[in-house]
Amino acid sequence: MGKDVTRPSLEYYLSLRYPFLVYPPEDEDGVFVAEVPDLPGRFTQAPWVKLYEMIEDAKLGWLTVAYEEGDDIPLPRLAGK
Repeated sequence: MGKDVTRPSLEYYLSLRYPFLVYPPEDEDGVFVAEVPDLPGRFTQAPWVKLYEMIEDAKLGWLTVAYEEGDDIPLPRLAGK
């Protein structure tokens, strides 16, 4: 996306609900992995009690950098459903 194109604010993108997938631990360490399929390369891992906080932080970072760089930001595929 070119920088001269009008687009929604960063706050708009941050307000969207991007779904994420959670994968259970593969061993006894209790670390879950979460992925945001609509935001390429956005993964995080954490114990269950911290997972939501960590995925929200990962989404914030991805969206902020993409917005500041003028990159295209995909909308959630499940938006409005």
